[in-house]
Amino acid sequence: MDFSDPGMNAALSDWASDADLYIRAQGHNIKFEEHLDRARVDEFEATVTGTVADAEDLKARLSDFVSTYVEVSGANVPLTFKALNAGASCTSLAEEQKLVRVENITRQIENQGLTFVALERSFHSADPALAAGFDLFLDNWNDARDNRPAFVAFKDQLLEEIAEPDWPHKLRDCLGLAHFNTAAGGAPMSVALVEYTIEDVANEAAGVPDIAHPFCIPTFLDHKPYHQFFPTPQELPHGVPMALFQVASNEDLISEVLHSRITYARHHVVKLGQITSDGPVMDLKKLRDHHLVALQLETRRYDYGEEL
Repeated sequence: MDFSDPGMNAALSDWASDADLYIRAQGHNIKFEEHLDRARVDEFEATVTGTVADAEDLKARLSDFVSTYVEVSGANVPLTFKALNAGASCTSLAEEQKLVRVENITRQIENQGLTFVALERSFHSADPALAAGFDLFLDNWNDARDNRPAFVAFKDQLLEEIAEPDWPHKLRDCLGLAHFNTAAGGAPMSVALVEYTIEDVANEAAGVPDIAHPFCIPTFLDHKPYHQFFPTPQELPHGVPMALFQVASNEDLISEVLHSRITYARHHVVKLGQITSDGPVMDLKKLRDHHLVALQLETRRYDYGEEL
């Protein structure tokens, strides 16, 4: 992918060839983007004032763009789901397909003055008075959430991992959630597994006039620069998260999409758990290079991308 502005292209070239692998990976995520229409890229460029000095400046401009136009709240809709992102929209999803997402609820528990043990007891309780505590937690959590795009996977590809007693760690590793680790001192991260359908999201989006495309393929304009993200070839109608382990073949790949905000109901929350150990120690080059080969095999696009 190229920008229209020569200064941005020069900065991107430097970014994608940086000696630091983590920084270079971020540049690759822009360089090998294939789902964005020109109009969406131009939309980003139009927000940039003055000259882009270097790769670090371009990264800052992209981060500012996401903070301002994607990680929005209130009545605002992320640009991800507006008309100009038609090229990355997902239009062939079946309404009955089930989606899953792992949410970090650690801060929300702390903010509400609760403990994980107390919340879990309320979640599982058949006593209406005790169960009401989880309903209140859910209401407060919904109020605190913004409207940023949600990364989700398809339940039917993760049935074995979801059924495992150790599901928080299994899903963390499969979905490439490298930031889902224990806190300083080893304190666990509390998580919730949420599940809902394509129809659930579409129904809520139908009530928001500015949402043109409630489901989209993830691109570099939908989140701040991150080495764990990986774009997909244009032949794929979805994203593919990069796992925290080296994939052996394209059969190990799973699908992901972005969707617009959904207000969680109690029946959407299916499990609570905790992450008590950090993810595997990663060799970023091996992870990305194996993931790239798997994408090439899946699409037979052997010219796609570039080894890290």
